[in-house]
Amino acid sequence: MTNRKKYIDVSKGTAILIVLITHVFGLYAVDSEIHNHIMVICATLHNPTFYFMSGVLFYGTMKKYDRSKILKNKFLDLVVVFAVWVVIYTMYQIILGRTFYVENSITGYSVSAINSLWFLPTLFCGMSAVVLLDVLKHCKHIGIIVKNDLLLCMIWLLMILVTAFYSSGMAKIFTFSYIVWKGYLGKSKKHIERLDAAVWGINVAAVFVLNFAQTSDMSIPGWRLALILFMFVTGSIIIPQIMEHICEKKSESKVIDRLAKVGQNTVYIYILHFFVLYLFEAYGKINLFTCAICYVLCVFFPLAVGHVIKGKKIDYILFQPSKLLKRL
Repeated sequence: MTNRKKYIDVSKGTAILIVLITHVFGLYAVDSEIHNHIMVICATLHNPTFYFMSGVLFYGTMKKYDRSKILKNKFLDLVVVFAVWVVIYTMYQIILGRTFYVENSITGYSVSAINSLWFLPTLFCGMSAVVLLDVLKHCKHIGIIVKNDLLLCMIWLLMILVTAFYSSGMAKIFTFSYIVWKGYLGKSKKHIERLDAAVWGINVAAVFVLNFAQTSDMSIPGWRLALILFMFVTGSIIIPQIMEHICEKKSESKVIDRLAKVGQNTVYIYILHFFVLYLFEAYGKINLFTCAICYVLCVFFPLAVGHVIKGKKIDYILFQPSKLLKRL
């Protein structure tokens, strides 16, 4: 594995472990201010990292395949997989009788499943935006704007800012689509990376000093949401930048190898850890110790399942239907 490939997997592995921290330990001490601040800061790192790295990898995909095939495959692997697992997790919650943060009804369980797996269709939106922009580059008039990365960047950020005051859902779609596009363009120049890191650091300090960010702010339109989304944009390069530097210095480290292994299985961990999380919420006694046990299970249960099913028909049906279509 090359250092570049390893840094991509290590970045994804680090990000998914932070995702699990927010999902599992987010159940503990939910009324604490420091808890809210840490959850917001973690959110500005893990999801943006995935979207950024997806954009980096999507560049190679765009070079290999035609646009219609890319969209068809991504629709199958993201939107169809999303729909399948929403049904599975709705039924699973009904069986458990889960009531933690959830209305005890089919609608409530369905909404909970959709909110859990929102990453998948949002990533499809980001990749679709990249494909659309690539097509528009060849248009006579609008192509002038699309080919100008700086102008397009300013327009995109303005759309994020405006929608942040009206619709949190739409603002997040614009934000994460922008981050996918940012990754697709390739790594920025070093001084831009440092600027992003500095701005993100200043925002983190402001979160603690001014006490302005709560987890609820990520769902409520307004200036707080706008600032958090700006942290998403600037925070998207933090983990990749750190991990690329570490992989250059310690590429043979066993810890790095383990993180890379986790990064290669993020799709299983992201989707399957909800089996453990929902069970824990339904029947577990929530304290720091049980959260730690739940966290370990959320990592190793999906890894074990992925190891058993990888490359088999059930794997293609539930996680990679585009590969199943190729075999038919």
